[in-house]
Amino acid sequence: MLRDKQVGSEKEVVANERRYRVDDDVEGAVNELLYQTAFESHPYHWPTIGWMDDIQGFTTEDCEKFYRTYYAPNNVTVVAVGDFGEESALRILQDHYGALPAAQIPERKVSVEPAQTKEKRVTVKKPTTTEKVMLGYKGPSLSDPDHVPLTILNEILFGGRGARVHKALVQKKELATDLRGWVSTFADPGLYEMYAAARGTHTAAELEAALQVEVDAVTKSGVTDDELERAKSRLELGFLQGLETVNGKAEQIGFYDTLLGDAGAGFSRLAAYRAVTAAEVQAVARKYLVAMHRTVVVVLPDGTAGHAEADEEDEAGGAMAKAPKKPARFPRKSRKWGFR
Repeated sequence: MLRDKQVGSEKEVVANERRYRVDDDVEGAVNELLYQTAFESHPYHWPTIGWMDDIQGFTTEDCEKFYRTYYAPNNVTVVAVGDFGEESALRILQDHYGALPAAQIPERKVSVEPAQTKEKRVTVKKPTTTEKVMLGYKGPSLSDPDHVPLTILNEILFGGRGARVHKALVQKKELATDLRGWVSTFADPGLYEMYAAARGTHTAAELEAALQVEVDAVTKSGVTDDELERAKSRLELGFLQGLETVNGKAEQIGFYDTLLGDAGAGFSRLAAYRAVTAAEVQAVARKYLVAMHRTVVVVLPDGTAGHAEADEEDEAGGAMAKAPKKPARFPRKSRKWGFR
C-alpha cells in the first residue's frame, strides 16, 4: 500500500528530474517544444514525464490505480539472457509471477493525428550563447518499411565526421559546432529530427538554409553507392556492437518484442538494411523531407548565458548519433530505444 508521504517524496524526485532534463536544459526544452508543436491530437504531443502541473497534481490514489491496472503478469515482457537452465528460469518466473492475477488492460485508443498541410514554426529565447535550430519532419513508425531507408538516409546525412551535413556545416562552412539527426523509433509515426547549434555569431537562419541545401541535394540527385555502403556498414556495426554484452542482448530482444511483437526483429531489420538501394533512399527523402510536413523551432539567446556553454560547444565540433546529454522526453536508455 502506498502512503501519501512516500508519494510526495517521489513526486519531488520526478519534478527534479524534469527540471534537470527539460526546464534547466536548452535542448531538452526545445525538443519538448518540438513535439508539443508538431503533434496536435496524438499522445506524442505530451511529454512522457508529464508537464510540471501533472507531476505536482497526481495523487496517491492515482498511483495505486495505475499500478493495479498495468503492473500485471499479462502486461509484462520478461527477457532472460545468459548461462542458465530453462527449467530453473521458468521456475523462478512461476515463483514470482504465478500467483499474481491478470489485470483488465484498457484497449489502446490513440487519437489520429491530422495530416499536416503547412509548416509550423516557433521562435524561443533561451539561456544559450549561440543560436540553434531544430527541425522535425513527420516520419514513419518503426514497423513501416520506409523506416529502414530513412534511417540509412539519416546515417548518410549525420553519421559521423564523414557524413554530408558534418562536412558541409562543420568542416567546409564552419557554421555549426553540434549536429544531430534521429529518426524516431516509435510504435506510431513520429518525427525525423534534425538539430544544429551555430558556431560563434552564425545564425539559426544560416543553419536552416545550409541544412536545406543538403536536403535538396539528396532529393534531387540521390546518394552515391559509396555513401550507401558506408551507412549500411555503420548501422550493421552499431547493431552488432549492441549484442556484445548480456545487457545489450536483453535490451535488443526486449525492445523489438515489446514494440513489434518479434524478439528477432533486429536481425530482420539488419537484413533489410543490406537490401536497401540508392533509389529507395532518394524515394523516402522525397516523400518525407517536405517543408509543409515539418516543424521548426528556432532558438535565440536571451542574454543570460555565460561563456561556459560556448566553450563546451566549441569543443564538441562533431555530428553525433541522436543521444542528447540530458534527453528531453525520456531517460537515456528509453530515448535510445523509443518505447512509445
